[in-house]
Amino acid sequence: ELEIERIVWTIQDDDRRGLLIQESFSGPDAPVVSLPGWATHSGQPEQTQTVDGALRLTKDDTEDVHLEIPGQPFLAAGEAELFAAFDLTMRAAASGSGSYFAHFKGRSATAFRGRLYLRPSEDDAEKFQLGVLPGSSGDPSYATALLSLRQNYRVVLGYHLESERTRLWLSPSVGETSVPDAESQETASAVDITSFAFRQTGQASSGIGELAIDNLAIGTNLDSVLTSATPPPPPPPELPSVSLETLKALAFEEGQRSGEWRISRDGDPSETLEVSLMLSGSALPSEDFTLPFPHHEFVFAAGESSRVLTLAPLDDDAVEGVETVEISLLPGNGYEAGCPSRAVIDIVDNDAPALNPPVLLAVDRDALTASVPFGGVFRLQKSVDLEQWETVETIEGNDNPFVLPLENFSENALFFRLIEGLDPTFASAPCAENNRILNFGFYAFFSPISHSETPENPDCSGFNQHRGYEADLLSALEALDGAGLSFSRRAIPAWDDIWLRSATPEYDIIGGGITILESRTLDASGQPIVAFTSGHVAFRQSLLVRAEDAANLADYDSLTSGIRVGVLQGSTGEFRLLQLTGLVNEEGALASGTRIETPKGEVTADGGPAYQITAAQATDNLSERSRLRPPSATMPQVIYLDSETELLQALGDGQIDALARGEIGNQDAAHLSEGAFVVSAVDLQATERGGFTLAAEDTALLACLNEKINWLTRNGKIGYAQWRQDPKVFLNRAALWNRLPASAP
Repeated sequence: ELEIERIVWTIQDDDRRGLLIQESFSGPDAPVVSLPGWATHSGQPEQTQTVDGALRLTKDDTEDVHLEIPGQPFLAAGEAELFAAFDLTMRAAASGSGSYFAHFKGRSATAFRGRLYLRPSEDDAEKFQLGVLPGSSGDPSYATALLSLRQNYRVVLGYHLESERTRLWLSPSVGETSVPDAESQETASAVDITSFAFRQTGQASSGIGELAIDNLAIGTNLDSVLTSATPPPPPPPELPSVSLETLKALAFEEGQRSGEWRISRDGDPSETLEVSLMLSGSALPSEDFTLPFPHHEFVFAAGESSRVLTLAPLDDDAVEGVETVEISLLPGNGYEAGCPSRAVIDIVDNDAPALNPPVLLAVDRDALTASVPFGGVFRLQKSVDLEQWETVETIEGNDNPFVLPLENFSENALFFRLIEGLDPTFASAPCAENNRILNFGFYAFFSPISHSETPENPDCSGFNQHRGYEADLLSALEALDGAGLSFSRRAIPAWDDIWLRSATPEYDIIGGGITILESRTLDASGQPIVAFTSGHVAFRQSLLVRAEDAANLADYDSLTSGIRVGVLQGSTGEFRLLQLTGLVNEEGALASGTRIETPKGEVTADGGPAYQITAAQATDNLSERSRLRPPSATMPQVIYLDSETELLQALGDGQIDALARGEIGNQDAAHLSEGAFVVSAVDLQATERGGFTLAAEDTALLACLNEKINWLTRNGKIGYAQWRQDPKVFLNRAALWNRLPASAP
């Protein structure tokens, strides 16, 4: 006897014609993500189950799952059309206006195309309709047929990648598909397609009740998904996965200190394996650096699973600034790209242009005026006897003369001079002694301020690769000669009370775009347990809205009770929204009559401290809040989701009308949305600063870090805008530090 528990057919050929994949969902009941090729992209993992040989979708679950299509990506530019067919049975009816439950998917969090909608009949609880829409704009086009509960239908969804045409057929026969049952041509921005997905909203209003999905087939022509496929030959052996990982992200011309990266493969290492690589970036091989292998290929020796490789900088006399080398995996025979698939190393230059001498332009009774060459750093010193000199100011060259008022100097006779370089004690004091490596934890999802290399894949070693504004600031701290700073970085996926983790043995420093607030330095008992560094980035709060809603949601006064605003619990964006809309007072007490939805039921605020939300904490009875319903028509609803990714997806899906968070993150999301989202209602009343946290007792490290951070940011003059224009701005500041003399008299 032969028992076949599950069959997945994957069929590919060179021209991508015909059936691409077929999924039977047979086998024991289990989370669908336990089956090969399936993955979660939103919601509570492992909620979506296969039950009795079919995929089950319900109104109560939130997990969204997708199956990668063989041969992806299918490019938006071209004549490609994809078809998905599956058996559909509605097992339980539901009320509500309905929503979409299946779609083709691109790589980004909001790239959902060819959406399949379901809505219950208004007249008969036993009936429902299906419809289609290319993207998120406009209304779905529904088939006229009323479908019945507990009846099985073969549903076929077609999506043309370039024209955005989306079509629907209900139980068609081969050769009888010239006229679809529904069709939509609404305009959406075309995207490359990589997978097919099923969606659950966790809301009764979704209208899906309970659905059973079976016999999924995906192909590039309509007949291929309607007919049974010939059983394919046995699948080819699984290919080894090759990954690249940055170990030392900085290399220095000074002392020719090398960067390091590791190349690894899994699987059987008994055979040699040749891997193709691509070098890119501003640094050039053989001119700026050397590698211990040919530049475009690497060969694993038999028995070799990984190797640590060095990138050796070449010390030349050219003034180059910071240069970058990016090493990426290319497709090849006998392997597949793993995660992560690139390594990035910056080379810090040790050369600088010759400076013109500084000039003291004038000294009179009122002020001293000096001209310092651009790129130079000088100490302005005073003396009354030409013997003892005291530093008055450190001046950095720019396009404007430096003016020092003399009204605060009591001496009758003063002498001034300019000395290049930093104060010796300032430049040489190490922050961490005995080569101590500081454990740095960062929030993984706050792009572009602080985020993981692979935020979508926590299981990848690249998840702990730090990227963004704060990552580059930390690298510059490591590059400062004499600072003695080295960080071991680890991504943290949870935001709640992240700033307090620097007081635990696990971490020395915490970052992640954390707004500096005194309340965030206190533990639950009100005792200060952490301290913030100097602020290194400025934040303003804002709203992210769909482009078509921008005119109607231009300010906080437009947020009425019909508007749903999404927030991340415990964030500054949440608290500032509540303040600006009057939902809390200055102490964070919720307005009387505010209804709060929690897993234990709905509670109503009385206007006192028993129902309190601040940017640092909330009262225990609100710790699992999921929605705030306002006491007034002039205040919005507030919706809580678990991550930035879920909030952006909810905005694109229309589950929320706005997203309240910092202007920087919202600007980045608007840019990536290619016009779908815009930033509105920027809070011009309050500018806040972001910093790192350390344990309160670590005062010496805090003082030293502040000194170095203030240097790298020019006491706050260099921030996000300057970094966005030049991501190497902090490393170039570090290189300047390293070149400056620190022992001048």
